[in-house]
Amino acid sequence: AQSVRESLEADPNGARGEFVVMVHGAPPAGPQEAGVLDADRLLSLLVAELPVKKAARIVADVSGLSKNELYQRALALKDQ
Repeated sequence: AQSVRESLEADPNGARGEFVVMVHGAPPAGPQEAGVLDADRLLSLLVAELPVKKAARIVADVSGLSKNELYQRALALKDQ
């Protein structure tokens, strides 16, 4: 940002007309970045209404986390 400002200030004609500033965004979140607490919360809500297997599959589809790991978590949440 500093170099862009310096370039515009150095050239008196640089501020005339239009110019575009492009900013690179954050990369999309991957499965490892999905919140474990969010997965547990979603699992606990779904386990209350659905069979454990179905709840784990839905959360796996949404989060990208392991279905088997989510199934084990869902069993633990159901026992609480």
